[in-house]
Amino acid sequence: MPHPESLIRTIADRHGLAGGLELLPKGGMVNEAWAIGDSHILRIVTEGNDAECDDEAPREAAVVPLVVVAGITAPRLVAHDLAFAPRPYSIYEMASGELVGYSGRDYGHFTAAYGQMGRDLTKLHSLNIDVGARTKLRTAESYDFEKWIARAEERGSVSKENVADIKGTVARWREIGGQPAFECLVHNDLHPWNLMGDPETGALTAILDWGDASFGDPARDFAMMPLPCVPAMLDGYASTGGTVDDAFVARSLVVGMSVALFEVSTPEMADFYRRWWRMPPGGWSEMKSLVAQFWPELM
Repeated sequence: MPHPESLIRTIADRHGLAGGLELLPKGGMVNEAWAIGDSHILRIVTEGNDAECDDEAPREAAVVPLVVVAGITAPRLVAHDLAFAPRPYSIYEMASGELVGYSGRDYGHFTAAYGQMGRDLTKLHSLNIDVGARTKLRTAESYDFEKWIARAEERGSVSKENVADIKGTVARWREIGGQPAFECLVHNDLHPWNLMGDPETGALTAILDWGDASFGDPARDFAMMPLPCVPAMLDGYASTGGTVDDAFVARSLVVGMSVALFEVSTPEMADFYRRWWRMPPGGWSEMKSLVAQFWPELM
């Protein structure tokens, strides 16, 4: 159950924010989002989530001001509190546009957004993080590919034949990918429900939800978007000085495969529109064909 509207009104009044309240469609598994009038968004940890989720608000408070100053396309943080409400909350200026994952549009409509994401990621991955902010960041955990391939096979989400093929392909990507040359600040949760796009132009209007910001391999930030979106992201990244080579792409594909297996094995993902998942509607066969189309040297 969502938090009561009376609580959201109390929080809004506390920060001098007027206007109607609207609970917005689910955009993730940690927070619920409320529109306050037409100017602000309140994000509050959903009741029932474990205590680890409460760490996201202080992490956002440390990271978001840095990324806004760096010129990254993110809404300004207005306020946050860890103790006033039953769960921590943050308040942001409202971004324009629509959530890409709920847009119902073709991938190609937001090509401009993907290029801007890549250019913004070059800035993000170049940021110098001070000691205070660094203490709020987690070290990015490795995605447990073995766990998720086993779960997918157990649930019948992937056939035994495909399991063998996936394992062989991921082994090849791991060999090509090796270890990253450096680690840096990463968003670590760049998926279509954390992106706002202009419904007319397809431009990027905001990168949302910095609660999973971590210190890790920059290739991770290319691992959660649907594969047809990734080439334009990489082009934008490379055009502004980001290093893109076979090893970089291969490491992103290893993480992306783990994400795809998580998606098909987790019942809660049914709440989200399948077309915008990392795992395409055509499953592993479509994913293979997309990788062969974009990066034939990796197949």
